[in-house]
Amino acid sequence: MKNLKLFLITALYLCSFSMQVFSQNLDIKTISYIDSLLTSNYPSNCPGISLLIAKDGVSHYKKAFGMANLELNVPLSTDNVFAIGSMSKLMEVLTN
Repeated sequence: MKNLKLFLITALYLCSFSMQVFSQNLDIKTISYIDSLLTSNYPSNCPGISLLIAKDGVSHYKKAFGMANLELNVPLSTDNVFAIGSMSKLMEVLTN
């Protein structure tokens, strides 16, 4: 439950933040801020997050933080495939 709450808070924050970001290209300061936010909330030895910020088919930010599998000690990468199930519906509701 704690992880879901943290995920939702992070997702809401990033959704509101991305609305400002999409009006401009990402600068070094913005990238550093996103990195620090995600690094502090998703340590390398805990379940992780993968984030892509894109506009008009152009990727502006693509990184992964934390672990994909804790039992096997596999780090998360931007190439991981997620079985999102109903999460896309949730994100659609949150962004509307």
